[in-house]
Amino acid sequence: MAINPLSASVPAAPIVDSDGNVTTVWRGFFLALQARTGGAPGASTGTINTGLTTETANRIAADAALGTAISNEAAARATAIAAEQLARINADTDFAHGISENTTAIAANPGVLLESGTAGLKISRLPAFNASMPALGTELVPIVEGGATTAIQLGQLYRYSVQWLDLVATNPLDAIGGSGAAGREVYLQAGNGDGVGAGGGSFVYGGAGGATGVGGEVQLLGGSGGSASGDGGAVVVQGGDSRSTGGAITILAGAGDTDGGGINVLTGEGAGISGTVWVQSGPLYPAINAGNTGDAFIFSGEAAGNSGAAGVGTGGANGTSGDVNMSTGTSATGASGNILMLTGNANGADAGGLYYTGGLVASGNGAGGSLIFSGGQGSGTGAGGRMQFGAGDSGTGATGNGGAVDLVSGASHATNGNGGDITLTTGAGNGTGHRGLVVLNGLPTAAPATSGAIWRDAGAGNVIKCVP
Repeated sequence: MAINPLSASVPAAPIVDSDGNVTTVWRGFFLALQARTGGAPGASTGTINTGLTTETANRIAADAALGTAISNEAAARATAIAAEQLARINADTDFAHGISENTTAIAANPGVLLESGTAGLKISRLPAFNASMPALGTELVPIVEGGATTAIQLGQLYRYSVQWLDLVATNPLDAIGGSGAAGREVYLQAGNGDGVGAGGGSFVYGGAGGATGVGGEVQLLGGSGGSASGDGGAVVVQGGDSRSTGGAITILAGAGDTDGGGINVLTGEGAGISGTVWVQSGPLYPAINAGNTGDAFIFSGEAAGNSGAAGVGTGGANGTSGDVNMSTGTSATGASGNILMLTGNANGADAGGLYYTGGLVASGNGAGGSLIFSGGQGSGTGAGGRMQFGAGDSGTGATGNGGAVDLVSGASHATNGNGGDITLTTGAGNGTGHRGLVVLNGLPTAAPATSGAIWRDAGAGNVIKCVP
């Protein structure tokens, strides 16, 4: 029985017999191997050769089919590319035709023409925007103007933004006509701080002038009232609220090499009464548990030379001029405040005086202004207020008199007029009380050498006499 070359196994018997010849089993195994691996060197068995021939034919056929498919795919791709090119040409033609047919509409909405204009100003040719800080103002920003792309410097764009009301026909923040609505608001606010960080500041500066130019103004204006009625808008300047000390408001005029700038606080004119200037410390309206209010001072500044004057006065008028009122506040449970009028101390010269003068009548008939000094009225068991006039003591030098007290009535310049009287009137008593006294203390007891002086003659029973 022939051995199947594909299923032959290695024999278990010895390869050779006792005479050195190959055993039958091994000879059959070697013949099976020969059938599997081929016959003579360089030749294949018939079965293997047939398989290789078949495989070669199949590979040749597959390669031919693949080449045909590649050729077909290249032809299809070329056809598709040609069709796409034709479609693009047609689309570009239609787009160009649309542009030529809609020139007016495109000019009204030129934002799509980003690649229009001269070659150097096409958006693809503009230099990249420099976003580094601080800004120089020369950075270029692309814009569309007149249907063509151009560029604008950042500084010019800033000028447009801060002066846009002068550059537009209608303020876009205006209320719609006929709506009766309020105009829209504008807020400028710096950033908030975090933790212990302070909030950001807001700064508005006028521009510096040239070598001989005037610096620019900064104006804060409330809006005008309506053409028919309505109050003008207010301008409120307020420091920030705080859990500790509220923010202060400092109004400081500019310093100058010659004169410093002034501060003018003026109210608006009116057909009736002009506005009031009100300076007050503390809240505008009394608050519960508000504590003590702050002081209010009006001072001229200290100076190495002469300090400036501080004046309080009312304006002139064709009718009656206004009063000047100086009063302290009324107290609900305690004493009311005093009014102190003091001149400054002097060194090596005379100290300043206090002058009270009633107004004179410049023309026509009228009485001169009066000076009235009156103590306040007491209540209950309280006495009336005291009025005291006293001159100052002299210095401690070798000479120098104490200050004099002069009571001088006015002279008459009329043809037959009388000079003014000096009247000393004491207050009337009530019940068992007596009228007030006129007390002359410190009178000399011998006749002075000054004419008109009064003295007390002790030798004649303390008679008051006047030196002729």
